[in-house]
Amino acid sequence: MSHLWDSGFSVRQPAWHGLATITDDHPSDWAQAREWAGLNWEVIERDLPVIRWDASGQPEIATRPNGQPLVDPDHKAIIRDDTGAKLAYVNRSYEIISMADFGRIFEFVLDEPAVRYETAGSLDEGRIVWALAYLDEPIHIGGEDSPTMPYLLLLSRHDGTGAAQLIPTSIRVICANTARMAELQGERTGAGYTFRHTKNWRDRAIEARNAIQGARTEFAAYARLSEDLYGLKINQAQMDWFVEQFLPYPPEGTFTDRVRSNIDSARDRLRLLTHEPTTHDVNGTAYGLLAMGIEYLDHVRPFKTPASYFGRSMIRPEAQKARVLSLARDAASVRA
Repeated sequence: MSHLWDSGFSVRQPAWHGLATITDDHPSDWAQAREWAGLNWEVIERDLPVIRWDASGQPEIATRPNGQPLVDPDHKAIIRDDTGAKLAYVNRSYEIISMADFGRIFEFVLDEPAVRYETAGSLDEGRIVWALAYLDEPIHIGGEDSPTMPYLLLLSRHDGTGAAQLIPTSIRVICANTARMAELQGERTGAGYTFRHTKNWRDRAIEARNAIQGARTEFAAYARLSEDLYGLKINQAQMDWFVEQFLPYPPEGTFTDRVRSNIDSARDRLRLLTHEPTTHDVNGTAYGLLAMGIEYLDHVRPFKTPASYFGRSMIRPEAQKARVLSLARDAASVRA
């Protein structure tokens, strides 16, 4: 999975891929976070020459009568200034969000001069960069030793495929297990924010601050939901029902013995999560089923690429996580 990894750091805890540099403390500011993350480079713009084909069918740079090259009026290149890597070819209207601006965005949106950065880094030669800021408002669900914490993820793409995003997320410290609150409730609350790569993105920073302030309210609702689930006790029969519903067999007669064996193996891996330090404090509760199901979805089920792993556990809404919540609730009402 290292072929897309570029650089990054994580404070005390291993990052989602196990490749980041582990630091003993939080960086003092964005300048230090940027250095630790290997982000002391910038993205820059370069004109694209117009290419034409000569009489023999070979490409050549088109020139003006004075010999100067013709420049593409509609597109430009995005380049990493230290390595010269060409990250994307984009429309002229595409505006770069610089590495320096990452820290400014966090400071303004969180309205805190001393932002506590937990992780930061880049993937795919710098085409994807991120920083994760820690909000010092941990909660403990029931008897958990490990706290659940609110974080804010800032992700930016320099490959021309998407906007920069501010995403509220909650992460259990021991396993870096993500459970975005809106996903767990099965709906989007609008607490995140998207910065388009256009010239007016800086003017929308106040809108971003207002949107992200809703994340704290959302996190409080998540805490109440989790406490309710912790209060629902689960016995072995209800646990078995949850596992069977979470990883069901296809309709009888439509699958092979090999498929049955694969599902049985997946169910065994799911059950083993009850012995992990990330879930043992909440075993025997509906919240324990929720934690077990999310950890399976984020870290146990197979993934095709590191980018897809990062996306499903940190960025994209996951309908399966909302389903886990529903099953955890339903399991408590199943008669033994």
